[in-house]
Amino acid sequence: NMIPMQSTEPPSTKANPLHLPEVEKVMSSLSANLSGNRALLESIAQSITKNPKLASLLSDPNNPKYRQNMQLLQRMQSQPKETLQQLKREGKDKEFIEFIREFCGVLGDEFL
Repeated sequence: NMIPMQSTEPPSTKANPLHLPEVEKVMSSLSANLSGNRALLESIAQSITKNPKLASLLSDPNNPKYRQNMQLLQRMQSQPKETLQQLKREGKDKEFIEFIREFCGVLGDEFL
């Protein structure tokens, strides 16, 4: 089951409560810094392989769960509220949130 990438709802004129400019700025900066830091990327990759939940989801790009999670992560960047609402309707929100928690935990451990 693929999640559509486009919303049929018109863009909202209200401020998105899930959009956090401060976090977005830090993540952009982090992304730029990570691109040149091979040792850190290798360390993150090793941490992911040591985490059984993440290793099973992120080690094989041919795994349907891998593709689904990557698509959801991309969609969350532009439509977080709509993506979570759709996941709730489909009963998949808890599974995705658990994936995010595990993934963020690994990233957090690398930066502490």
